[in-house]
Amino acid sequence: MAVKVLLERIAPLLIDQAAVGVLVQYVCDCLTSSCDFMESFDTPYEAGMSLLVCIAPEYPQAFDSEATFNNLTEFLKHENDTVSSAALQILMNTGSTLKEKFPDTCEHLLQTLQSMVKIGTSRQAKHAVRCLANMFDNKEELFDQIATFCEENLSLESANLCTSLVAMGQMAVLAPKAEFVSKLKPIVQNILVKQILMQDQGVARAGRRATELWTPDHMVTGETQAKMQAMKMMVRWLHAIQGTDNSEKYCTSTLRMLNTVLTTGGDLMEAKKIVRGEMARLRLTAALCILKIVHVGAYAEIVTNETFQNLALIINDPVLQVRISFTQKLHKYLLAMKIPLQYMAIFSLCANDRVKDRKSTVKQYIELNIQKRREYLRKHPATNNRVLFSLLPDYVIPYAVHLLAHDPELESHEDAPNLRNIKECLWLLLEPLMKDQASFYSFQKKIFEYIKQTKDAQDADNEVTNRKMWAVCDLGIQIIMQRCPFNSKAIPCGTPLLPAKLFTGLDKSNSNKDVYLPRDLIYSPSRGSANRNDFKTVDSRGKPKLEANKESDSAVEVGDKKQSGDDFINPEEEDIISPSKRVALALKRKSPAATTSPDKGGAGDGTDLMMDTSDGEAETEVVTKRMRPAKSSYATGGKSSTPAAAAAASVTNGSSAKTEDSSPAEEVKKLPTRASARKK
Repeated sequence: MAVKVLLERIAPLLIDQAAVGVLVQYVCDCLTSSCDFMESFDTPYEAGMSLLVCIAPEYPQAFDSEATFNNLTEFLKHENDTVSSAALQILMNTGSTLKEKFPDTCEHLLQTLQSMVKIGTSRQAKHAVRCLANMFDNKEELFDQIATFCEENLSLESANLCTSLVAMGQMAVLAPKAEFVSKLKPIVQNILVKQILMQDQGVARAGRRATELWTPDHMVTGETQAKMQAMKMMVRWLHAIQGTDNSEKYCTSTLRMLNTVLTTGGDLMEAKKIVRGEMARLRLTAALCILKIVHVGAYAEIVTNETFQNLALIINDPVLQVRISFTQKLHKYLLAMKIPLQYMAIFSLCANDRVKDRKSTVKQYIELNIQKRREYLRKHPATNNRVLFSLLPDYVIPYAVHLLAHDPELESHEDAPNLRNIKECLWLLLEPLMKDQASFYSFQKKIFEYIKQTKDAQDADNEVTNRKMWAVCDLGIQIIMQRCPFNSKAIPCGTPLLPAKLFTGLDKSNSNKDVYLPRDLIYSPSRGSANRNDFKTVDSRGKPKLEANKESDSAVEVGDKKQSGDDFINPEEEDIISPSKRVALALKRKSPAATTSPDKGGAGDGTDLMMDTSDGEAETEVVTKRMRPAKSSYATGGKSSTPAAAAAASVTNGSSAKTEDSSPAEEVKKLPTRASARKK
């Protein structure tokens, strides 16, 4: 680590025009086999080009040399695709001043780039188009000329079909105002869809290759490559026309087609003329295209719940390469905050992955995304509910509940084996959310409680569907109760918002305290639990029933206040405390003389962005010592590893009986000591 920091500091002193010129010359010598000092490398030119690709975005001024640009132009003509593609990436990042400083070199380079766009490989065409857009001001005029040539090669018989598809898609994104973009609609409808995607020119194959689950890059047929590039071009066209008339209509049709590719396993027309390995390629491409579409906010709202659920199942695809590629892209887009928070819920399905290392990798992805979003909120405080709802990582819970409730293998709320798997999925997502954030427990628990007061908007009249969703909520409440080191109900928290796309409005006349889990999944607290009297009440039918403490501001006790916004359900209008004003608020022991009434005593730890106050007055912020959460009892199967941990396990998955009103400070005083826990 020290070496890395040192190199980062001295890099500006080492990397200049002279150093880059020498490095480029070394690579040139390696390509001509006249370099002796790098004989220890198998492919020394690839190592040199990789280094130049890393340097170019950070130090573009170091490449401002005519000799350097001349050598890079020669690299473009090299027969090795790796060398030419790397040279294109370097020119893309360093060629913005080339036309002004070296016009002769620029003119020669223009002809080479145009040739690569027309007859090069798909990868070369992609980078060449970006070079042209970065180096020339009249890119619309250049792209119109190139588009005329590409249109003539849009047929399955053309050897340059894939290159033309890639070039036209990239040009549409980089120059949406170009004249040819307005002519792409009939090309998309009549050529891409009807002639390429809906036509299977191949014949049914037999043998080993027909049964392989994955086809390597060099063995993918030209027809399948054309189908993949056609789907990508449609997505790029949608990005180019965003905000125009009928753009959402075209997006809906595209999403419907991509969803069909997912549901049919990659064989759109189900003609059974595509081998399994290439079907996996098409499934993956369709899933990644949907992720690219939702980069645009207006398009993300069009994605239906069914499409999202089919997309999420790709992360459990039977082909390992599909699972890995999809997970990496999903993480990349989430970490860059290019797609909605909703898509982080897909990670929860990795809990049951057959490859052991995949679960730990996905857990790291979730932690990085949570850390990134909370850090962003600290630096950029949320100004309204809509911004907060899209950034606060805890709001991934409603999406995860709805997604897991629609697990195709979950038949009913009494399906114990599949509910155990869903509990593992919830734990994979909740564990990073609850890590070192004890103050969030009550807020997360309230999210589950509020969802239980709603119905599934996807099928509100289906009682089986609703009960499955409520059973998933009970699992979430159970996990939080087992994890919570103290009575989370005593901590003031914000009023959660729920997405109206997934849930109906809250039914405040029905508290829905029933537990919808099979009896063998209902958690019973240990004898020494601090809150053992808060659970296991039974309703009139003999079914376990959850009850909230009197002092808690449960979902039922929320007053009748109008909901705000069309995109989410706001059970209660409340003020939001800016994250920049967060302070570590925890339960504080007070002397008898200083103890306040239960209605005004105690405060949260300040990490909740919305404070829940029953009397409408602002909560008093109290800076106190922070209570560290106890070790998770969920990881040990619900049993505390030490007497102290057992005493700290305050809330579990059973039903809670009503207790006397008391302040949060008094609740802490009621917790048994280590000695009393041993006696019990």
